[in-house]
Amino acid sequence: SVALVVGWRWQLSAAPYPSADGLPFAARTRVHLGNFFRRLGEGMHQLRSPSVWARSLGWSMMSDAANALTVGLCLMAVGVTLPLAAWFLIMLVARAAGIVPSTPGQFGVQEAGVVVALGLVGVDRNRSLAVALLHHMAHFVPVTRIGLVELKRQWVPRTAAS
Repeated sequence: SVALVVGWRWQLSAAPYPSADGLPFAARTRVHLGNFFRRLGEGMHQLRSPSVWARSLGWSMMSDAANALTVGLCLMAVGVTLPLAAWFLIMLVARAAGIVPSTPGQFGVQEAGVVVALGLVGVDRNRSLAVALLHHMAHFVPVTRIGLVELKRQWVPRTAAS
């Protein structure tokens, strides 16, 4: 809330950020902290409009509902019936596991979190692992495929005819 208040009153500046190159550790730390707080204030300044908050909240809630629905569909695909609240629990656990810096794509960590969470609500390990893999693939494969198509589009040299 302090950051929001600071951002509300923040004055945007076109001045360049100070450089910390060649400074002693203490001075370099002060410069980095000053730059961090300046960026934070500038970011909060952008969020001072209530309509921005309302739109952001709406899109965030829609995204969460879609993600929970994905969990529910993965559960149904392996024959597991759980209440809607459990769908949101699994979604939150998968997100929390994804925060832990570990393997590329969070493979293994995210599945382990989902398997543990499903175990807590009474789902056996085999079905839990199937749900975890389906859920992860439902999020990983489409994004990776689109990324590879775009990578190919950008790296393939264009001919003079195109």
